[in-house]
Formats: sequence, C-alpha cells, structure tokens
Amino acid sequence: MKFYFLLVLFVAVPFRLVPQAPPRIFFSDLESGPNTGGQNNRGVWVTIWGKGFGAERGASTVTIGGGPAAEYPIWSDTKITFQLGPAAKSGPIVVKVKGKIGNSSSNGIPFTVRPGKIYFVAVNGSDRRNGSLALPWKSIVHAKDRMSAGDVTYIKV
Repeated sequence: MKFYFLLVLFVAVPFRLVPQAPPRIFFSDLESGPNTGGQNNRGVWVTIWGKGFGAERGASTVTIGGGPAAEYPIWSDTKITFQLGPAAKSGPIVVKVKGKIGNSSSNGIPFTVRPGKIYFVAVNGSDRRNGSLALPWKSIVHAKDRMSAGDVTYIKV
C-alpha cells in the first residue's frame, strides 16, 4: 500500500490597506449664488461632478469657503448636490471624504457667495403670488421680468 503525503506551505503576507486616490472635483453647475433665501432660507442648490466622493455620504462633508454645506439630497461617487447654507463663504468648494482607511480632501473649485434673491416657478403657481417656494409663480416669462442680476429662479417640472 502506498501513502502519499501532501505538504502545504502557508506563507504569511502582511495585510495592508492600499490608500485610495483623493476625491477630485471636475466642475459645478454654479460659480456663485446667495447663501440665504430659497428653501428653508439656506440659499442656492449647487451640484458638483467628479470622482472618488464615495457611494454614500457617511461622515463626509462639503465645505464652501471653509463653511459647511447645509443639506445633501444627492451624494454618489461622481455627483453631489448640496444647499449652501448660511455658513458658506466665498472661497473654494472642497469635498472632505472620511473613510475606513483615512481622510482625504479634494481639489478646490472657486465659488463666490453673493447677494441675490431666489424665486420659484411651478405649473400650479400664480403670477399674482410672490415667487417663493410656498407661493410660486406660474410662468417663466413672469419670473424673467421680475428678476434682477444675481437672482436665481428654480422651475419645477
């Protein structure tokens, strides 16, 4: 009877976490806007596109001129939508990703906090209203005729 022996050699390889590339902002839809007015008096909504933001927000944040954004209804690895909030200041928009293997910050893209009013238009609105979120205007033409330089109008579809 023959016996065969199997010799297995295990080599221990140290486990190291590989650092990820820092997040990168490519561009945003706005370069300036008010940080007050609009929905909940927190200013304009800004969307940024890039990569490496993380599939979920977790403890990650966006700052504008060093001040934190107010709300984040959309957060994906390549797109973030946030509302400025009253703490936002003129300066770079930066994404700060807090992950399992450490924290990293993105490049900054310029943003200017400036005065302006925020209006709303909706199909169920009325041009006799004030153009607020609660009392939107009905027509885009009416909004255009009432806006001044620096104002922003959101159109509900």
